[in-house]
Formats: sequence, structure tokens, C-alpha cells
Amino acid sequence: MSVVARKKTSAASNASKWANLQDWEKVKPFIRQLYVAEDRTLRDVMAIMAAEYDHHATKKMYASRFTKWGWDKNRKEDEMVFILQKTAERAAAGKKATFQVRGRVVTQQDVAKYFARKGGLPAVDQGIAIRPATPPGISYRSPSPPLIKVKNEEVEIEDAISIRRPSSSFHRSSNSPSPSTINSDSTFDHIDSLSIPQGYSLSYIPARQIPKQFLFTGISSEPAPPPTFRMSEELLYSINTYVDGSFQSGAWQLSSETRDCINIHQGVDKARTNGRFIDSCRMSITLMEDKQFIEARRMLSRACGLVHTMLISGNPRSVSTFLENFIWLKRKGFDEVTNLVRHYLGEMAATVLLDNHPLAKICNLIAKADIDFFEDAVIQSWKCTNDRLALHLGQFNETYLHSYLNWVHWVYSPLNPGMEETILRQYIEVAGRVLDPKSPAFLSLSFKMCTYLLEQERWEECEAMGIEFMAQVQASGTADERFVLQNTVHGLVLLGTAQYHLKKYELAVKNTRTATDVVIGWYSKSDPYVARRLSEVECWLREWGKEDEANAVKLEIQQLIEADEVDEESV
Repeated sequence: MSVVARKKTSAASNASKWANLQDWEKVKPFIRQLYVAEDRTLRDVMAIMAAEYDHHATKKMYASRFTKWGWDKNRKEDEMVFILQKTAERAAAGKKATFQVRGRVVTQQDVAKYFARKGGLPAVDQGIAIRPATPPGISYRSPSPPLIKVKNEEVEIEDAISIRRPSSSFHRSSNSPSPSTINSDSTFDHIDSLSIPQGYSLSYIPARQIPKQFLFTGISSEPAPPPTFRMSEELLYSINTYVDGSFQSGAWQLSSETRDCINIHQGVDKARTNGRFIDSCRMSITLMEDKQFIEARRMLSRACGLVHTMLISGNPRSVSTFLENFIWLKRKGFDEVTNLVRHYLGEMAATVLLDNHPLAKICNLIAKADIDFFEDAVIQSWKCTNDRLALHLGQFNETYLHSYLNWVHWVYSPLNPGMEETILRQYIEVAGRVLDPKSPAFLSLSFKMCTYLLEQERWEECEAMGIEFMAQVQASGTADERFVLQNTVHGLVLLGTAQYHLKKYELAVKNTRTATDVVIGWYSKSDPYVARRLSEVECWLREWGKEDEANAVKLEIQQLIEADEVDEESV
């Protein structure tokens, strides 16, 4: 990959000035491009950054910053063992895989050389019932399929737009856009770059060229397009049909009491169904990782029990919720759970929805997707959903913002977290010119920025911005009590997590406990969000050596899960 277009920053106008914290953050994306993406040596990076960015720092300063950012190029034994085990596991199933560690490709030769220096390969255990989580910084996928040419010809993507696709059982209205345009970025002109990073382009084909036989011209050709390509095209078209049809029929409209887009036939989701689905799935994985398998099964059962309601409610957020959850499960390394939930989703959709309903088609295609290409299909489908929501709702609607900002996080955080920050800051800058800083949309952007700072381990900045965010929520003056309470909870949890890492232990527990009390008062004690946050408190207490208090919290969590199961059975 060529070096990114380099513009001089204002980090240091004087060549003798050493870089400060703000200087580092300004040039972080450019350093990452050189050091991680282009795999240049530290010496080369230092020379380029000094000459072209006027960024001056010592070798020790760079090394310290790389450690903080998680860009260590030294390979760790647990990472190499994971790659070795995953390779053996996939080979037994007749599959291959390519691996990246902190953005850098690691080959089987690299693994062999690593263990040769260690004195030999370790034993590989393939008898794990539930796979451990993928180590941080590691990603893997099936190798990219080779490009196939037709008589050495390739077609530019602009030419592909005008080619007709085969007819569908669902006909588009005359004013509904063609499926070929569903990934347009035209609604984001104010942001410099919103393309999906390399490695996430659909089926790994270069962004500007598509082999001719992958285009759906309606004329059969040999060899036929792989089923993965056909299914992805059909999935995107089904999403396009579902979202546009819901708005054109008047089913999806803005709520008069909140700023959310709702299904007018169901009203506002006061039961927090989508949120409970996410929280139940994530709490289930937390319990599995803690080897509490009975409780994990109960929590996963609760998540599946919400699918029926999510499907029949027609909530505009449901598709994005499903897609985000699948990405999270896949990234955690729990392929079995991913498959279980998506297959259940497909079966439930076939049961409660008409066969020709586009949402039933979406769920069916998600259930059938090849697990090796599943993450790419989800990323593209989620982007398609966001594009349609932006078209109908605008860029500052809460329903759109919630889905889009989560998409930005999941796409960019593993490969280019600096781009995530760039997008957030540019979006906030534009929003600041057109929105009231106390408006719900602006507060949503502020909270997402706080979350980013938290995940980048910038604890002091996160705490300071979190306190400011809480003050803005309380001063928002909105009559929507639900909005105020939800953001108060999010802010308290964010502050608690940052304060835990800053060793402000009493404040951390107090804020997290307060957040759970708000949820209990507003929803119920059985809400899975309560169990998730109490699980965090339990972990903190154990780290601090307070075993008795931790055991008491663990018992409280178990009672919450068991009590909710009894309540469900009695209904």
C-alpha cells in the first residue's frame, strides 16, 4: 500500500520542539499507516514524520507511545498458540485461514519460525467444548478468493451500475432506488473518508473493479457466480426493499414523544426489547467465559425469547441490532453461539412472518450465510441499512446516528481506530454548527466520543468528558424522561469504568451501582443490563481482593437470573 497523502500538521512549528500529547493524537493515524499498515521500521517512521509532518520525538518516546496504542510488533506466545490451534481446527474441517495480529499479516511460516526459536511446537488441544475468546488484536478469515477474468476483461464499477439485474418477486416502486446504489456515500459529503477499510470490501474484491461474471446481468455465463456473491446481492436488495417500503407505507415515522423513528402500529419500545436482546447475549458470553454454563444457557434463552417480539414489532432499530450483535459474537470468537442465534432468527422469521416479507428474507439469508464470509456480509448489510435510514431520516436523527456510529466503531476499531476518531470529531464539528449542544443528537455524538476515549484507554480524558456529558444531559431541558434516564445510566457506567482504571475505586462502584438502581427503578430488576453491570462490579471487587463482597454480588446476579426465569415460566 502506498503512503497516505501526507499534509503538514501544526503539531510543532519549531523543529526543536518535542511532541506533546495533543501532537501525538493529531498524527496517530499517519503513524499507524506507516508503522502498522506499511510495516516500516521505526527508523523510517521517525524520519518521515520529522521531514513531512514536522513531528519530532525520540526513539524511546515512540516506543512508549506504541506500547500505549497496542502496536507492539513482538509476537506473543498466546497469540501464536491461538493461531496454531485455530489453523489445526479449520484444517480438520477442510478450511484455511489467514491471520492478522495488530493489523499485520502473520503466515504459517512466521508461526513455525516463532516456535522454532522456542524449541518446538506446543501440543494443540482441539477438544474444547466452547472456544476461548480470540486474543485481543487478532483477526482471521478465509483467504481471499482469486479474481476470475472473462477474456482478460474487467468492468469498472461505474459501468456496473447501469447493468440490469434479474427480476425479483418483490418489485421496486418507480421512485425506489436501484439496489446498485444502496452503498452510496453521497449523504456523507462532509466527511473525508467513509469507505470500508481494506479487508472488509464485499468478498474481498478490490473496490474499483468487479470481474464481469460477478455482475447480475440476467444472462447466464460460465462459470456461474459463487453462491456467496448471489446471496450478498440478494441480502442488500432485501434490506433496501424492507427499509424503503416501511417508510413509503407510512409504517415508520418519527415519534411525537421522542426523537426516535418508530413503527406507528407498535409505538415507542418502552420495554427496551432491542437493548435487552443485546444485553442478554453479552451477559451470556460473560457467563460462559466464567464457566457458568447453566446461567449462560438461561441468559441466551432469554435473548432468543425476545426475537419473536423484535420481528413482529417491526422496530426500525431491530435489523441493526441483530447485525451488531452478530458482529460482536463473531469478534469474541464464539462461532457456535453466532450460528445458534442466527439460525434461530431464521427459523422464527419463517414462523411469524409471511414468506414474501422482506424481513423474513433478510433473516433467512443471514441464517444461511457461509460463516467464513459472514462478517463481511453483515458489515455490508449494516452499511446498506444505515444508508437508507440516512436518506429517509437525515444525518442527525437519533435512530440513524445510533446505528451509524456503532457501525463506524465495528468497522474501523480493529484495523484503523484513528479513523474512527477522525470521523467522530468531524461529525461533532459539523453538528456543532447546526445543532444545539444540548440537543439529543449532539449528546449522542458526545457520548460516542466518550466511549471511544474509554476504549482507547485515555482514562483522564474520558472521565473529564464524561462529567461534562452528564452535566449536558441534566441541562438538556427535554421533556423526554426516558431519554434523560437512559443517558444518565450510560454516563454513570462510562464514568465508573474510567474511574476504576484511574483507581478511584469507591467512585467507580458508587456510579455503577447508581446506574443499576436507575435501571431497576425505570424498568425492572430482571433487566439483563443490571446483571451485566453487576458482573463488572464483581470483577472489580475480586481484583481489589474483596472476595466476600464479590461473592455477595455473584449471588445477587444468580438470583436475578433465576428469578427472571421463574417469572417467565409463570406468565
